[in-house]
Order: sequence, then structure tokens, then C-alpha cells
Amino acid sequence: MGKIFLFFIIAFFSCKAPNIESNFQTQNILAFYSKGSCSGTCPVYDVLIYENGTVVYNGIDHVQKRGMIRSAVSQSEIMDLKLLLDGSPVEFKSFRKAQGKPLTTIKYNKQTLTYHASKVDGSLKQLNTKLEDLVFQITSK
Repeated sequence: MGKIFLFFIIAFFSCKAPNIESNFQTQNILAFYSKGSCSGTCPVYDVLIYENGTVVYNGIDHVQKRGMIRSAVSQSEIMDLKLLLDGSPVEFKSFRKAQGKPLTTIKYNKQTLTYHASKVDGSLKQLNTKLEDLVFQITSK
């Protein structure tokens, strides 16, 4: 009986969906950007941005391109992004999930910021727009 239970535990955890953060090396990651699901057809994707300009996109649901795309952006784009990330006076905190609204997550400098992109302004809106533009640049190639 114990062996059967152990088998089910192992099977359950081994069938977990892959996580983009665990699939790629975590050294030299500048930021992680993620768009969560909503009650409609909001795009769902994860993006890893590396210091060297490498960008790894994982289109999950309701996106033009599904699956993994590895791309690169210029060092000037990386510098602009760093300035926005470093200069953002936003306190890294989490918003509560509102029914039907997608959550956006940014992980940077060992901190996590979770928010509703439609309800932000100022420097956080600038940062979010920059990241969305970066994703569009990658997925429109």
C-alpha cells in the first residue's frame, strides 16, 4: 500500500507543467516578466531577460506565437530596461487578484512585483510598456 502511495506522489510531481525559470540557467538573469490568465482571452506568457541581451519567451495561451522563442535585444535596449527597473520608485509589493483581471509579475533584483497592468501609472506603466514592446518585438519576427 505504501509503495502505491509513493508511486502516485512521484507521478503527480513529475507531471507538473514546465516552468520557464527552471528550464534555463538562472545566472545573469536581469528580469523575469509574466502575464497571467484572466477569465477571457488575455495573453499568457513568461519572459526571461538576460544581462547579455538574450531573451527567452514562452507563449502559453491566447498568444500569437506559442512555445519557446529565443531571441536577442541590443545592449542599448538592456541599458534602457535597467534604467527603468533601477529608477522605478515603485515599492515592490503584490496586488490582490481581482476577479477576471490578469496579474502581471516582474521579478528583478530578488524582489517580486505583482500588479494589474490596466491599473498602473507613472514609472510602473512606463516599465510595463517597455516590457510589452520587447515582447511584441520578439513575437512579431
